[in-house]
Amino acid sequence: LSLAAAGVSSFGPFGAVAALALLAASLFAIWAGAYAPDLLLPLAKDENWNERLIAHEAAHFLVGYLMGVPVLRYSTSAGAAPEVEFDASIGPLAGYLDSRQALDAFCLVCCGGVAGEGLLWEGSRGGQADLEALEKAMDNWRGPELEEEERFELTRWGVFYAASMLRLHGASWKALRKAMASGKDVCGCIE
Repeated sequence: LSLAAAGVSSFGPFGAVAALALLAASLFAIWAGAYAPDLLLPLAKDENWNERLIAHEAAHFLVGYLMGVPVLRYSTSAGAAPEVEFDASIGPLAGYLDSRQALDAFCLVCCGGVAGEGLLWEGSRGGQADLEALEKAMDNWRGPELEEEERFELTRWGVFYAASMLRLHGASWKALRKAMASGKDVCGCIE
């Protein structure tokens, strides 16, 4: 590729710098899309971004809470890592690397955010980190190795069942979204 062919020579050194900057930005976008998609999310914000983020995290929160998983804290700040932190040492998630029942519970909690977004919008924009955490748990599970088809079915089941829970408890999910949007603490969200 000749810089002259791209019309850079007519702009002198500025054109070369601009072309290199565009190339660097393109390479970064390709890298981030493949290996760190969350880095691109702030660029893809839409008018519903904060509402989507809260709905996603509220779905994790409610699915876990309904299953009896203790909620330690949550964050819906786009500047920090939006997340719900559960106590995985007790309750249904305890031993999720050793117990199939606990792995199933972990799957439901991981898939809750994607399911929640899917119920309110046509798809999910978040959830990459959730699905990566689920994949890592399936990789490290100490039970019989999960074949690719079984992993797919477990994830599909998790999304479907989490969506069913959210539909069944829609009023609670809506109230939780409102509480989280107003910044209530965990106890205030559970009221």
